[in-house]
Amino acid sequence: MEPRAQSIRLSIVQQALADIIERLAELPLTQDVRELRIQAAAYTRLVRAWDATPPTDETRSEMMKKLIDLNVKVIGLGQTGP
Repeated sequence: MEPRAQSIRLSIVQQALADIIERLAELPLTQDVRELRIQAAAYTRLVRAWDATPPTDETRSEMMKKLIDLNVKVIGLGQTGP
């Protein structure tokens, strides 16, 4: 894959994580929010490691699926309240 395409895809993942973390920061601190913050932090650490070792397309795709799932959970908490 072209380096530019890899860079764009990595940026998409990083932006998705940043958006999720921002939404979580806006929610009242509950046990559910705490757990989702821990999950987001773990994903952030994994993605940061991609700077040193770029992921495979499959790994990046799996992370996007995880981020979509996490985002749905965060949005759900925001809509229903704590």
